[in-house]
Amino acid sequence: MDILQSLQDRLNDKMNLDRYLFYATISVERHFTKKNSRPIFRGKGGKPFLGKDPTFSKAETSMVSYLRTQAPDFGITEPLECDLWAVFFFHFDNYYVKDGSRRSKRVGDLSNLYQMPEDCLQRAGIIKDDSQIVSHDLSRRLPSDRNMLEIFLFEAE
Repeated sequence: MDILQSLQDRLNDKMNLDRYLFYATISVERHFTKKNSRPIFRGKGGKPFLGKDPTFSKAETSMVSYLRTQAPDFGITEPLECDLWAVFFFHFDNYYVKDGSRRSKRVGDLSNLYQMPEDCLQRAGIIKDDSQIVSHDLSRRLPSDRNMLEIFLFEAE
């Protein structure tokens, strides 16, 4: 069997686009990664510990509030409990270096970018637990004229 056909068949079997559950477009000041947004503080006796950056906390609270306003538009009154296919499009206004020749190193790792919106979906009561997300197929970082996040949730079989 052709490799591309196998991939297409797998997507069609496991990810049914008819089971569209939620969508949101969120303008963001910048995309945060939990891993890289943790300042180091010193506790009693000088022992270091990771804190929570106030700018990250503010962005997270803002995203949770926005997601809560969107949930009723999709009939979500209780957290979704099924397995989910999440597609995240992270739009970056600084995707390329100034001359446009290559991607900027300031664009975060895709795998690290998933964590904040997953946690926000859980805190907003849209999903019960981020462990329900069984796939991020088709998620990507994209160049754009503004920083934005698009979230699509589908039921996975």
